[in-house]
Amino acid sequence: MANLYKNYPEGMKDAEIIKCVREYTDEIIQSGAQVNTVWQLTPLIQLGQYELEKRQSMRITRLTIGVSIVSMFIAVVALWIALESNRDSNSWKQSQLGVLEDIQAKLGGELTVVLKSPPAQIFDRHGKVVQKPPTSKAQPNASPAKNTIQPPDNKKN
Repeated sequence: MANLYKNYPEGMKDAEIIKCVREYTDEIIQSGAQVNTVWQLTPLIQLGQYELEKRQSMRITRLTIGVSIVSMFIAVVALWIALESNRDSNSWKQSQLGVLEDIQAKLGGELTVVLKSPPAQIFDRHGKVVQKPPTSKAQPNASPAKNTIQPPDNKKN
């Protein structure tokens, strides 16, 4: 007859529970699967298996919680880095605005920047212009406004 152990299975280590389950299984096999032996030892085997599964589940739960905590820590660090970067970007923008205000003060007036995009042209495979952009109907004697910065004309002959 198999031994009944004190504190089975909660007070035992995993290896001891596995040893007991094997012992109970061997007892059932040696008895020739007598009904009374099977009914007596099957609940003990199941109890040991459930305890092992419970412990494994607890280990996985602890590991999952640990990984979650590490992930949250990394997310908080990433958020902090993003906020610091944004703060640095804003301070850089403010310093550049100060530089632009100094340039404007040195020019002594209103500063207007005019940006023109180069006209679109279509080229053939040899690099010759196939279609020129339409010419604007600008007034020929018009001069740019005072203190206006215009990009140089990129005219190619």
